[in-house]
Amino acid sequence: GEDLNRNWADPSPAKHPTIVHAKQLLADLAAEERLLFFCDLHGHSRKKSAFMYGVEASSKAAVTGTRLHERIFPLLLDRLTPHFSFSSCSYKVLRSKETTGRVVVGRSFGLVHSYTLEASFCGPDGPVAEGLAETHYSIRDLQGLGHAFVEALHDFANPTHVAYNGALAELEASYPPKDGGGGGGDGSEDDGADGDRDDSQANSRKGPTQIRRKASNGTANSKGKTTRKASVDEARKRKNNGAGSGGGSAASSK
Repeated sequence: GEDLNRNWADPSPAKHPTIVHAKQLLADLAAEERLLFFCDLHGHSRKKSAFMYGVEASSKAAVTGTRLHERIFPLLLDRLTPHFSFSSCSYKVLRSKETTGRVVVGRSFGLVHSYTLEASFCGPDGPVAEGLAETHYSIRDLQGLGHAFVEALHDFANPTHVAYNGALAELEASYPPKDGGGGGGDGSEDDGADGDRDDSQANSRKGPTQIRRKASNGTANSKGKTTRKASVDEARKRKNNGAGSGGGSAASSK
């Protein structure tokens, strides 16, 4: 069969009609300067938690003023739900992913905010990650993620730009420019097709949300690894307080 998410660069009207028409719709919106954001929704078979893949900023990002902007929406979403992991997001683009939706849309239309949202088939990351049980995501959990996604999109697109600018300021403080510039992307990606993700790079990242979580949930041992100290009682307390309920009134769908 055909993998639709590998045929965005040159889709066939006969084999990939939905991609052809989706690209035409996006082109029409871009021509009217109405294309603000793109995201396709996937399930991930190996990595845990929910996270996003983006498109790293170009080498001209420091000049155009868009450095780190690709990280803003993931950070806004991370603030709203325990089911999403900002530290698991990646913005590097492997050569094998250059024909995927988010990469083609991002590069074709110069769209900084072009993403894939991945929700794991395996549940949250770790047995007591953010107080969540080590179990599969329930329908209620995914509804909660969808509800948070819409809330984050509202904050992202708010004309006042308060949340947007606040997130950008936090990112700039956490990721200072390297050698006077830089694209703001790091790590590598793994959507289940190209081997394991480089977790050594992922573990070395300390995004703003990850720093806060490490301060409250763990301490570094002699090898620099993070050891979580959340006890069973703490996990139960969080659960009783509804930290991992994932409740919401809206569901996201493909």
